[in-house]
Amino acid sequence: MGTVYDILGFCMESAPSKKARNSVFRKFTDPLTEKVAKSLLKIKPELTADDITRAGLWGVLTGALLTIIPKEVIGIDMSAIALTLMTGSTLFDALDGAMARLLKTSSNKGAMLDLMIDRWQETGLAVTRVVSASMRKDPIGVLAATFAGITNPFPSYYRAKVEELGYYVPESGAKFTSFFGTRPVRALFGITATAYPEPQLFGVETPLQPILDSVTSLSNVFTAFERASIYRRAISGNLELNPDQNAQELGSLKAKELPIFMIKNTAIMVAAGTIGLVNAVR
Repeated sequence: MGTVYDILGFCMESAPSKKARNSVFRKFTDPLTEKVAKSLLKIKPELTADDITRAGLWGVLTGALLTIIPKEVIGIDMSAIALTLMTGSTLFDALDGAMARLLKTSSNKGAMLDLMIDRWQETGLAVTRVVSASMRKDPIGVLAATFAGITNPFPSYYRAKVEELGYYVPESGAKFTSFFGTRPVRALFGITATAYPEPQLFGVETPLQPILDSVTSLSNVFTAFERASIYRRAISGNLELNPDQNAQELGSLKAKELPIFMIKNTAIMVAAGTIGLVNAVR
């Protein structure tokens, strides 16, 4: 699996690699999440960062499941509740890091759990959107959600490959197009498309969900190619080294685990997409 993606690294022109590793989003979220973490510890002193990480997964999946329950079954539209639950649970991604820093329990094991939870959240949301599109007989929506789900791990894989070699990778991407393939934007688009898949914007007949999923898929590919070019520069030693040995060790763990996840994720998405497409065109 790794060999196939490694080839892409030699098919791109060089892209700039900036030293800043943290996303601009974190400059705004860190102060708030630290305050929330302190408040939670006062209420529940035994709470850990891993507890928050796992709660985020179950919260997102529960919210996603609410979106595919027909209104006729429970008598109310659950979209707003699902959106609130998914959004709040996704924010746990920042909260668990703040908790780990506060408790001084930051570790590569915790970082790997956080990474894999993020990936499974994206898979769960994508599968839900496949089901939703299939139920409303929208084959384009099924295909768009399937491709978004398949491509979601691509940027993370290449980031891991660069970090494994001991170099920095900018989270927000070197190009505007790849910005949409970053984790915060994927989460925003994925949650919005899951909670409100059918609205039409600006008179366009295509529902919102396939539009957002198509943008996400393209951006994932752009970001992966951008990071592949950075990986090429890293192999040639043409980048500034990251002096943090721990970051390199974490990159190695990611590079080892992500290909396994990508195989599982692709199998799940292809199966869900195939079943959903068959049902949508009946």
